[in-house]
Amino acid sequence: SAPMLPCCAEPPGQPVEDAPGRADPGQDEFEARAEGVVTEFTVSVEKGPGVTVGLQTQASKSRGGLRIRSVRPDGLIGRWNEEHPDALVQKDDWIVAANGVSSPS
Repeated sequence: SAPMLPCCAEPPGQPVEDAPGRADPGQDEFEARAEGVVTEFTVSVEKGPGVTVGLQTQASKSRGGLRIRSVRPDGLIGRWNEEHPDALVQKDDWIVAANGVSSPS
C-alpha cells in the first residue's frame, strides 16, 4: 500500500501568524504570510526496492512533525511534483503525518 504523507506549510496547532506559510501558486509569499494562508494536502507515493523518497528532513520536537530541508528531483517526491504541479512538496514545508501516524505537538 502507498504511504500517505499529509503535507502542509504549517504544523498542526501552530498559530499561522507566528509561522512561515507557503503561498498559493502565483501569490506573493509576503502576501500569503500576511493573510495567514496555509495549504494542506495528502501525498501518496509507493516506495519499492531501489527507490528513494528523495527528501531530506529535520525533526522538530517543539513544533511537531518533520520540516522538509530539500527535495531531490529524482526521488518519489520529485516525481510527485512533476505530476502534481498544483500540490508541490517544497523546501520548508512540513510533514505532519505519515502512514496515518502524526507526531505529538
